Amino acid sequence: MSTPSNFPYQGPSSQSPGYGFSQAPTRRRRRTGCGSCLLLFLFFVALAGVVAYRFIGFLPFLVSTNLFLASTRYHYVNYHGHSAIVYTVAWSPDGKHIASGSGDKTVHIWDASTAAPLFTYRGHTEAVFSVAWSPDGKRIASASGDKTVQIWSATQSGNTSLGSQLLTYRDHTSSVSSVAWSPDGKFLVSSTKDGDATVQVWNATTGKRIFTYRGHSACVESVAWSAQNNSIASGDCHGQVHVWDAFTGRQKFTYHQSIEIYRPGLLMAVTSPRRATMAPSRSGMQRQVIRS
Repeated sequence: MSTPSNFPYQGPSSQSPGYGFSQAPTRRRRRTGCGSCLLLFLFFVALAGVVAYRFIGFLPFLVSTNLFLASTRYHYVNYHGHSAIVYTVAWSPDGKHIASGSGDKTVHIWDASTAAPLFTYRGHTEAVFSVAWSPDGKRIASASGDKTVQIWSATQSGNTSLGSQLLTYRDHTSSVSSVAWSPDGKFLVSSTKDGDATVQVWNATTGKRIFTYRGHSACVESVAWSAQNNSIASGDCHGQVHVWDAFTGRQKFTYHQSIEIYRPGLLMAVTSPRRATMAPSRSGMQRQVIRS
C-alpha cells in the first residue's frame, strides 16, 4: 500500500527530524531534569526538617535564657573618676555604694548602679592600698602608703558630716597594705606592706593597739577577719597564709605550698617561692611532686 505524497505524516525516518529521532530525546531530557529537581527538593526538605528539629529543641533554652536575663535586668557601669591606678574597691554593706582607693591618694565613694560620684576623701598623702566599710556602713577605714590607717565618716548624721576624719592610726612603721574590720565593728586589723612585716589589732574607737602579730617573715599583703570574730588570716609575699587567734596571736595553722623536686643524686624541697633546701637523694629517679 502506497502513501500519498501529500499525506502529512511520513512516519519515522532519518529524513524527518521534526517528529522522528529529535522529539523523543527532548522528552527524555525533560524527564531527567524533573527528576533532578525532585531529588534536590527532597534534599532541602530533609535539611529544613533537621534544622527545624534542632532549632525547636534549642528554642526552650533560648526563651528561658532571655527570660532570665530580662528578669535580672543586668546592666554594667564603669567608673572613671580616679586619675591613677586603683588598688582597692569595697562594697557598702547595703550594696548601694562602692568605695575605691587609688594611687592618686584619694578614696572615692560612688553609686554602684549609676557610677555617679558621691564623695572624694583626700586625707592621705600617699597611695591608698586598702579600704573597708564598717559592718554598720557608717564608717570607712582606709590604709595608705603614708603609714596610717584613717577612719572617717561614710554618712552624714547629726554633727558628723560625710568624710569627717574620726581617727588616725599611726603605729605602723611602713606602708599599710591591708585593713579589715571585726564583725562586731569594734576592732580593726591592719598589715604592713614592707619593713617590719607585722599585723596589728587595735581598737576602732580609741586607736589603742591590742596586739601585734609577728609570725610573718615577709611583707603582709592581705588580712581578713573570720565571721566568728575570733580568728584572723593574713597572707604574705612568701606565699604563706597564717591563721591565728585575733586577740592572743596564737598561731592555729599555716597554709603554704610544698614542692619536692627529685633529680639524680639530689633532692630540692621548695616550701615557698623564695625558700629552697638541697639535700642528697637516695634515689636516682627523676620525679616532681607538688603538694598544697
